[in-house]
Amino acid sequence: MAASVCRVGSTVGRALAKSRNPILLSLRRGQSSVSYAQSLLGAPETHLTTLDNGLRVASEDTGHATCTVGLWISAGSRYETERNNGAGFFLEHMAFKVHISRLHDLKEI
Repeated sequence: MAASVCRVGSTVGRALAKSRNPILLSLRRGQSSVSYAQSLLGAPETHLTTLDNGLRVASEDTGHATCTVGLWISAGSRYETERNNGAGFFLEHMAFKVHISRLHDLKEI
C-alpha cells in the first residue's frame, strides 16, 4: 500500500522501504489492511480529565504544536429522559446546519 502511494524512486518511498515500523513492514508484504492492535502501536495514550463543572476532557500528547478539538455530549436516546427528549437532535442540527437566519438564535444559546 505504501509503495503504491509513493514511487519507489522517491525519497519518501525509499524511507518507507527501509522502515522497521511493524505497520509499514506488514504493508510492504502486500497486506491491504492492518489489524486493530497494529494500528494502536503508534497512537499516543489518551488521558481523560474531569473538570469541576463535570466537563470531561480527553487529551493526547502527539509531540506536535497542533491542536484538534472534538465535542461529544451526553445526549441522545441513551442519555435523554422524557424531560429533555430531542436535545441531542436539536444540538446536532444547530451545529451542522446553521443558516444566516439562525446565527442570531445560535449566539443566544
